[in-house]
Amino acid sequence: MDVTKTEEEDAADSLLNSLNGNKYFHDNEIDTDEESALGNMTCAEMKDFFNTNKNICIYITDEEGNLVELDGKNGLGCGGIKIGDVICGQSS
Repeated sequence: MDVTKTEEEDAADSLLNSLNGNKYFHDNEIDTDEESALGNMTCAEMKDFFNTNKNICIYITDEEGNLVELDGKNGLGCGGIKIGDVICGQSS
């Protein structure tokens, strides 16, 4: 049986492809300057930066699944996106 990708999967694939060579993710790490720059972006700026029309949220978890703060927030990006039971961009 043929399985087709959903629009969300296509958008995620496109976003992952745009990360290749991206100045913030070329070394697979986010340093404090990059964290601050991403934290200062609006949702529209972040969507433009990552070349997507989808709302996005960048977040990090530790080995136990706990959210790690980025720029004093539980995630960076567009508000309204749920990470578990919290909203992206809320201050801890």
